[in-house]
Amino acid sequence: MGKELGLFLQAARISRGWDQAHLARLLGGAVRQQAVSGWESGRSRPQKDLIPALAELLEVNVGELLMKGGYVAVRPSSGTRPLQTTLPFEALTDDEFEAFTCEFLHCLHQDAHVYRYGKTGHKQGGLDVFVDQDGRHVLGVQVKKEKSFGPAKVNAVVKEVTIEADAYSIFSFENRQPPSA
Repeated sequence: MGKELGLFLQAARISRGWDQAHLARLLGGAVRQQAVSGWESGRSRPQKDLIPALAELLEVNVGELLMKGGYVAVRPSSGTRPLQTTLPFEALTDDEFEAFTCEFLHCLHQDAHVYRYGKTGHKQGGLDVFVDQDGRHVLGVQVKKEKSFGPAKVNAVVKEVTIEADAYSIFSFENRQPPSA
C-alpha cells in the first residue's frame, strides 16, 4: 500500500511542478521535506489527519488517498455481489468517473501502477489516467463524461495527446436520457 500511495503522491506533486520541500511548506510546517520523501518512496505514509490537507493541495479525492494509504479497505472480499446491477454513471461527478476509471483499470492491470494524472480541468497532455509498468506508460487514458461523444470529439481528444504511451484509450460515458414512452 505504501508504495502505491507514494507513487500517486509523487505523480500529483510533479504534475504541479512542485518539489518535495514546497509540498512540505504548503502543509503549513506539519512535516519537512524528508517526510514527503519517505511517503513517496513507500518507507512511510502521511498521518491520517494530514490526508484531507494533502487531498486539497493536490486536488485529488480524499477517499482515493485513504484507500491507497491503506487507511480504509480497497475492495470488498471475494464472493460479495453488488446489490445494484447497473452502474449509476449519470450520478457520478467528473472526478468520481475518473476515480472509477482508475479502479476499473487497476482490476484489469493488477501488477501495474494505475493513477490519475492531475485533476479534471488541468492541462495534462490530453491524458487523465496512466497505467505504468516496467518504467513506462503502457496505457494512457482520456476520461470524458459528456452528453454526446462522437467522431469529432474523438479526433479532438486524439489531437490533445502529447505524452507518449504504448497504447491509448478513451473512457467515455454518454449521459443520454432514455427515450420517452
